[in-house]
Amino acid sequence: GTTAWLLPELKDVPALEYHFTDISALFTRRAQQKFADYDFVHYDELDLEQEAQSQGFAAQSYDLIVAANVIHATRHIGRTLDNLRPLLKPGGRLLMREITQPMRLFDFVFGPLVLPLQDIDAREGELFLTPHQWQQQCRRAGFCKIAWLPQDDSPTAGMSEHIILATLPGQEMSTSCPLYT
Repeated sequence: GTTAWLLPELKDVPALEYHFTDISALFTRRAQQKFADYDFVHYDELDLEQEAQSQGFAAQSYDLIVAANVIHATRHIGRTLDNLRPLLKPGGRLLMREITQPMRLFDFVFGPLVLPLQDIDAREGELFLTPHQWQQQCRRAGFCKIAWLPQDDSPTAGMSEHIILATLPGQEMSTSCPLYT
């Protein structure tokens, strides 16, 4: 998925560290085999529903966390964001790719596999949050700037997925490489 797309773009960035995480050692082992050519990648298990520091991750040690269609799959989005926030440096960013509209086919096929949700009220009865609901959840978790694409007035706003960028207060991270837009 996302890592396979990102790593070729990042391979020439000096002094870069990329941490691939998953809840299961099975997936981290597969990723380690698949991405063996990228020596700047580290592999660890991470349960987003537990405090990351209790799993061996250092506080304020990441500039950017990329999460692709994973946070909605946790039982309580607010707690998951609270578990991720301490990992970011001041001004750090959380970049999410998330489904943002109800998808009945998904509910039908995967619904029985979804863990019981503990924040059904915040989700207004749906598994997937809208961009505005993501904004509320990120603000509650301490993020100060939240933006998403496509924007509400875009012809593509009806797409079922959005890219959401949430930034913590503090000095924003510096970039030693160009940002692609």
